[in-house]
Amino acid sequence: MYYYNRCAAYIPANVPPFVNYEVLCLNAVRVNGDYSLQFILNWSSSITGLQCYDHVPDVDRHDIFLRDDLDHRYDHIDSGGCAAVKENLCGSNYSGEDFADCSGWLLFPAAKPEATTFNLVDNRNGFIIEGIVLQ
Repeated sequence: MYYYNRCAAYIPANVPPFVNYEVLCLNAVRVNGDYSLQFILNWSSSITGLQCYDHVPDVDRHDIFLRDDLDHRYDHIDSGGCAAVKENLCGSNYSGEDFADCSGWLLFPAAKPEATTFNLVDNRNGFIIEGIVLQ
């Protein structure tokens, strides 16, 4: 297991105006027995007021993918938690900002043997978590 604390803040596409921003954090990467890569993730949303919205997963869109240092692209092949199912996130502070979060994972196929460094790319929200080294 490789542990990370890498995060990216962004203004998500197609959310209500009371959602100020979201933060996606990469917590860990597990290399499974078949060499598939399980990325353990957490999404946190800044919400103003007593409002709720649905965090929409990336199950069928493949907007989130890996790119290795040899320029190979890896689309996820499975997912779990709020990476797989819609999660209702709610603010609980009537007069100000609050944070709601959910956790999930994305499973990617085994990497090419010579690949050592990866970038987690989110095309829909326009950010990259760079320099994820797996050696």
